[in-house]
Amino acid sequence: MRQDMLIAQGLTSPFKKGDESAVELQTMALARLRQLSAHEVGHTLGLSHNFAASQIGRSSVMDYPHPLVEIDKFGEVMLNNAYASGIAQWDKLTIKYAYSEFNEQDEAQGLKNIRKQISDSGIPFITDQDSRAGSMAHPNASLWDNGSDPSEELLRVLKVRRVALNQFGEASIKNDVPWSTLEKILVPVYLFHRFQSDAAAKLIGGLNYEYSHRAEDTENKSVKQLSEVSSARQQRALEVLLKTMSSEELAIPKNILSMIPPPAYGYPRDRENFTGNALPSFDALSAVATAASHTLELLLDPSRAARLIQQKALNPNNIGLAKVQTDIVNSSWKKSTKYPYLAEVQRNINWAVLKQLFSLAVDEEATPQVRAITHLSLRELQSWLKNKRSGSTPQKAMLIQAKKDIEQFLNSDTKELVPSIKPIPPGSPIGTL
Repeated sequence: MRQDMLIAQGLTSPFKKGDESAVELQTMALARLRQLSAHEVGHTLGLSHNFAASQIGRSSVMDYPHPLVEIDKFGEVMLNNAYASGIAQWDKLTIKYAYSEFNEQDEAQGLKNIRKQISDSGIPFITDQDSRAGSMAHPNASLWDNGSDPSEELLRVLKVRRVALNQFGEASIKNDVPWSTLEKILVPVYLFHRFQSDAAAKLIGGLNYEYSHRAEDTENKSVKQLSEVSSARQQRALEVLLKTMSSEELAIPKNILSMIPPPAYGYPRDRENFTGNALPSFDALSAVATAASHTLELLLDPSRAARLIQQKALNPNNIGLAKVQTDIVNSSWKKSTKYPYLAEVQRNINWAVLKQLFSLAVDEEATPQVRAITHLSLRELQSWLKNKRSGSTPQKAMLIQAKKDIEQFLNSDTKELVPSIKPIPPGSPIGTL
């Protein structure tokens, strides 16, 4: 409930006068508690999680729901539809299957009929084993996501995030609250897209499948049980995910930074704050690198990389690992901006890209071909850097250091040379404390 209140407070910045009751924050948190209560009763009755339900119209309480935040016609954040109310279609059908009573001679056919109703509903069932890790491949199965299309929902979430950031500031805290507390409230707003990014990433190297079994009437039916997510959907997901690590998206507005002093006495930072290198001040550039690194860890996961190589081998029209890495480098290192603040933000994104390429190149879980393609991407970046003309002093310094780091890494190929990025703060509403 505390996490939901924090999210709602940061998204709406409701304290225009400083003393408003802001009942909509509590209303949203209570709606989440009602949903969670139904969810836990579902477990008591024997139901497993169904993390695919959120993409089929919030069709089960057994998913983990992210608040569905919308923008009204006046450009204001709306929370009134944040959580669904009542149990849903998949819940009713599965309870019907588990608890319906039949005469002994009718049970087999009765259960078969209910299974058909579940199948005809079009609601897939994908649970924890295929959903929790960001490296998983099912395009419908994620925690804390919304929407029928993960990529388009991520774009929508980014718009909500931008509206919230544009209004973030004085109205985000009550009167008599230290200004430094804005830093903690900023975290869930700045990272509002993080879980939808997880969902979109599962389209890349993604696989369509079910927990299916051989049917009794297999005649005239296809036995194909697995298919790749289409190349077009994978490419679209990549384009949208690259947007989440653009300097324009990740630069924290200057007016926000001017409002956040070092922590007030009695209000220390904790693990739900960003960590940084510019203490005691809030390190906005480290937050940029952390957010970009989250996307990069999804895109350059060794399991996803291996699937991309296999899919490219099976179908040359698929995007493949080399293109993913090329697009990442093109959207970061080869992007330029004339504004000093955005340029420094971009440099921090670039270092995060280099760090993740280094990490994948020496990852013991990565296949030899994954490591080989990643080394080639590093050599191509090294070659580009050698021919790159220097600009401002910070830009020149970055280019020199990058060339040196890549050369040293390629000559030694050890984990010790992989630079560190500050970890992303915990944000899952369950398991935060």
